[in-house]
Amino acid sequence: MANTKTSILIILITFVIGVVIGITAAGLSYNTGPIQQTMETNDEQEEETIDTLLFVWRDSHHHLSEENVLKELIAQDIDYPEIVLAQALIETGNFSSMSCTKDNNLFGLRKYDLSYWKFSNWTESVRFYKDKIQKYKEKPKDYYAFLERLPYAESQTYIQTIMPVAERIKKQHHELLNKTK
Repeated sequence: MANTKTSILIILITFVIGVVIGITAAGLSYNTGPIQQTMETNDEQEEETIDTLLFVWRDSHHHLSEENVLKELIAQDIDYPEIVLAQALIETGNFSSMSCTKDNNLFGLRKYDLSYWKFSNWTESVRFYKDKIQKYKEKPKDYYAFLERLPYAESQTYIQTIMPVAERIKKQHHELLNKTK
């Protein structure tokens, strides 16, 4: 029994390595909605290819739920995940808005022409948030003050709206959040 499991594990690892090498050798190009990436065959790009494969695999195995979004925020190393999850819940009406259900936009992110960004899947929206909103040089000590400085929310009471939701998330998901510290 143990030998069978070991053999299956070796075959699976060999397959994954083969896929990664094949994709890297061929040069991976995939469209992530607004983000177009072309992979090249150097060490840094090979690491990016593996990250991309894990990203696509995670997405195909995650349905949209509060817990899964929180896990994805943590997996993508989002700062202040409880606040960012609160933003997603408020922006989408608990994941029920059209921009969320149709366009996979968890954060109400808009383009310069005020149309909503569209993503192939909701995990892309998390990646886009990381790349565009959390692109600061130094992690802010007060994330609420950081958000207030951004032209992000239309409401004057945006911060007061997300604070109690973030506090509820901290209490409800404290074990998951404490694993990341």
